[in-house]
Amino acid sequence: MKSLRPVLGRMLHAPWRRAVARGDCLVLRQEWLTHAQQLRPPDTLQIRTDHYQIHGMASPPLLAVLVGVHPDPGAFLALLPNVELVGNPPMAVWRGRVVLESVLGSQGYLLQHGDPRSLLLRRWLPLQQRWPTALLLANCLNQNYFHWVAEALPLLDALEQVQSLGMPASQPLVVVNAPVPTFVWQWLEIFGIEPARVRPWTHRRVRVERLLLPSQRFGRLCDEHPHWGRHLYPRWALEFVRRRALLSLSGQPLLVKEKSTRVFLSRPRSGSRGLANHDQVLACLQRHGYEEVLAEQLTVREQIALFASLTHLVAIHGAGMVNLIFSSQARVIELFPANRHFGFTYQFMQISGHFCDCHHLLACPADAQQNMQVPLDLLEQLLHNN
Repeated sequence: MKSLRPVLGRMLHAPWRRAVARGDCLVLRQEWLTHAQQLRPPDTLQIRTDHYQIHGMASPPLLAVLVGVHPDPGAFLALLPNVELVGNPPMAVWRGRVVLESVLGSQGYLLQHGDPRSLLLRRWLPLQQRWPTALLLANCLNQNYFHWVAEALPLLDALEQVQSLGMPASQPLVVVNAPVPTFVWQWLEIFGIEPARVRPWTHRRVRVERLLLPSQRFGRLCDEHPHWGRHLYPRWALEFVRRRALLSLSGQPLLVKEKSTRVFLSRPRSGSRGLANHDQVLACLQRHGYEEVLAEQLTVREQIALFASLTHLVAIHGAGMVNLIFSSQARVIELFPANRHFGFTYQFMQISGHFCDCHHLLACPADAQQNMQVPLDLLEQLLHNN
């Protein structure tokens, strides 16, 4: 039977793609919004770029597209009855169709990471569990620290809003990806969510009596293909995470005192996106008073405290830069592989635009594993002027 699964998956793939493209199998936002409460009206947002400078490569076309006014989606919250969570990663199925908002609101992510075999054959899958009320935070991205902080955590506002709006919901279970990264457990603890309420997704089919469905807290810019959208992060959505994070430092003086204000956010030397001339870069930064830190060696609260206290940051491009949400008017230099697409870092430009004073992107020559050779003369010049 196991040998037939890949064959079956390939047979279902083509009709699945056609159904998604036509929208036949989807519950789009305009349909479920008729069951939703408005928490924040749609508006417009403007991406700040005046704080941002690129060194070592030409200005990418995407940067010009980001300049200007874009739609702010606002915030909505629905309580959908009789929903099934199906597949891995799980998709919310309501009225026999996939709620696109449960797959990051993206047909692209649904096509690339969806589980058509489980969805199309779900009636033959055993119903493994029944849950009274649940909030779905598991998807194809949320085991990554950046996406968890910037995209999943803003949705936890739904747990507070459901009570204030008088919606009839018991304490919702929180569904997350399995295996659960350590940082996810730490963040859930910061938000006061007990482990007993957390459900790591290890199933194929679960029925939920009432699914708490918040709208995604980011806007979209479709600059290349209508099925995909660049994520645009309004400040209000990130502020919710920022407030809760900084509040978690209260009463923990050992975390906030004697923190370095000049930080070099490094990466493990083994693996990709390292520095070929790491020792020379470190010596240069130390002359300017920077202290080397590996985010992987810190707890979430320690990372929050570190970024809340720093004034200057030099960082190797990576997910840990999302912690800029907790900074205040920091000055940032990002070491970025010149052979990596700008689409992997425009998110940090948005975050620094909300919370930082300036952001320099230093594009560095890099090999196929994106290990960089940092131009020391240009780095020295930026440090001197920063």
